[in-house]
Amino acid sequence: MQVEDYIHIQALVARYSDAANRQDPVAMAAVYAPHGRLIAFGNEPYVGREKIQEIFQGSMGRVEYLTQICAAGIIDIQGDWATGRWTVTEFAKHKDGDKLTYFQGSYEDVMVRTPEGWLFEQRILKRTAQARFEAALRAS
Repeated sequence: MQVEDYIHIQALVARYSDAANRQDPVAMAAVYAPHGRLIAFGNEPYVGREKIQEIFQGSMGRVEYLTQICAAGIIDIQGDWATGRWTVTEFAKHKDGDKLTYFQGSYEDVMVRTPEGWLFEQRILKRTAQARFEAALRAS
C-alpha cells in the first residue's frame, strides 16, 4: 500500500538524520542498500555500505556535535523503487575549532524496497550554502 510506503520512507530518512545527530556511522550506513551509492558535492561516488560507513566514521570523528534536519520531502513511488528530494540543514561544531558550521542543501534519493525494508540505493548530497561563523556555544 502506498500510504504505508510513504510512512516507511519518511522513517528511513528520519533514521538517517537521527543516526547523524547521534554521530553513529554504523547506523548512518545501515540505511543504505548493500551496494548503495553516496555522491556528495559532485565527487566520485562512494559505493557499498562498508565504504559509506568508512567515510562516515572519518567525518563523524572530526565532529564534536551535529544537528541535521531533513524536511520538505517529496516522494514518488513506482513499485519497489522510489525517488525523493529533501531539504537538509545542518549545524555542526568541529573538534578543531570554536566556529559553528552551517550547511544548507538537498538530498536527491533513490530508494529500493528490500527484504530489510526500504533502503537508499543512491543519495546525492548537493550544497546550496555553507558558512562558518563565531558563536557563543553552550552545551547542556
